[in-house]
Amino acid sequence: MYAELDGWSDAVAGALLERGLKSEAPVAIALPRSIAQVAGVLGVLKAGGAYVPLVANQPSARLATIAADAGCRIALADDSFDASAFPGIEECIDPAALRHARPFGLDRSGSAGSLAYIMYTSGSTGRPKGALIEHAGIVRLVCGQRYMPFGPDFHFLYAGPLSFDLSTIEIFTPLLHGASLLISDEDVLSPTTLRRFVREENLRGVCVSFSLFRALFDADPGAFEGIACIGVCGEPADPRMIRRAQERLPDASFYNAYGPTECTALTTTHQIPRPAPLDPPIVPIGVPLEQMRVRIVDERLENVPEGEVGELLIGGVGLARGYLNDPDLTAARFVRTDDDGPRWYRSGDRVRRLPDGAIAYLGRSDDQVKIRGQRIELGEVEAALAADPAVESAACVVVGEGEGATVAACVVPSGDASRFDERAVLDRLAARLTPAMLPSVLVPVDALPINRNGKVDRGRVAAIASGAA
Repeated sequence: MYAELDGWSDAVAGALLERGLKSEAPVAIALPRSIAQVAGVLGVLKAGGAYVPLVANQPSARLATIAADAGCRIALADDSFDASAFPGIEECIDPAALRHARPFGLDRSGSAGSLAYIMYTSGSTGRPKGALIEHAGIVRLVCGQRYMPFGPDFHFLYAGPLSFDLSTIEIFTPLLHGASLLISDEDVLSPTTLRRFVREENLRGVCVSFSLFRALFDADPGAFEGIACIGVCGEPADPRMIRRAQERLPDASFYNAYGPTECTALTTTHQIPRPAPLDPPIVPIGVPLEQMRVRIVDERLENVPEGEVGELLIGGVGLARGYLNDPDLTAARFVRTDDDGPRWYRSGDRVRRLPDGAIAYLGRSDDQVKIRGQRIELGEVEAALAADPAVESAACVVVGEGEGATVAACVVPSGDASRFDERAVLDRLAARLTPAMLPSVLVPVDALPINRNGKVDRGRVAAIASGAA
């Protein structure tokens, strides 16, 4: 099967090169999770291009913005793709049609510093921002690491969207170690499918958002029986729930993983001991992976005293080049603390180092949040609301916890508040925002609450929105 995938992806690469694909040129991938999609990803990389995920369950307007910003001229897509919604895309290639194509002699060679993919995340300015990730980051992520027992028998599950940076781990962990890549065909992984992969395909490793792990475990704890390593990521893990899972799954190792998209998916990992400690009442994010380094700094980017709270700076192999078409944001987030020193990524995450050396995550220092594992900039939601003709201004917060967490907003209507149509506004927003970003409730107010510093009082917004949610 590896030989077939190799030949298939060669054919995809050949088709791209025949159409004039230049080195590091972006190629949109608008395919469902499948072996054809994986062949497409590998084909883009073999051709020297950079893949840009376009996931069908996101609003078409958002996908069109991403494709245009990236400058995609070619898309890998099937017949369900509506190319007319993407003016910049001139050609479409269906990898499925190339499965048994003639061999294509490839002579293009790349390097560790070549661009591999452009991953778009929610942007505080109201537009998604594209992180530029290189080949070296992918190799660093899953080769020469010890956080999981990688090898030819470590069959791994690919169950998330290609637009989620966790897919980097899911796809390349097995492929770079000669193991089986097991592909779920469900939009959201179910316990039934998980059981089937364990029973029929000897599934050995999974890495999912903590919210998805909780939902799967609560629905069917036995679905994880037989899996050797379970990684959770994307949001803070509850040690009480982990301890409950450890009791039910005595043979599984549990890992907590952390890492921004801008640092190629994972920066730190923590093997959770048995039983998971309840004091402090958080699961640490652990220590840096091989070839990664971190610092905890204050507002002046100087190291804080040991054990003090500060912002996490991330350095090492795997840092993105920066953000596509946004040099100002790149300069603000990718910094040097010494003129001739290494680059560091300002994560915006508040952390402190525990006595045993592990790092504890304490929250965000800005308005970026995670809902069910998806990274959300509340500023992007607010910008979308403010652009609606029925809204003068808006402030967003997160209400609820875990699987029940949602975005909620206070809005100042642009017209008569008594005629404010919440459903109509939400329907228009649904064309621009992902489901996780869409507010669960819009509360009309005469004016946004302001604190003593002249800024929006988020605490009062949360109180108002929570009362209506």
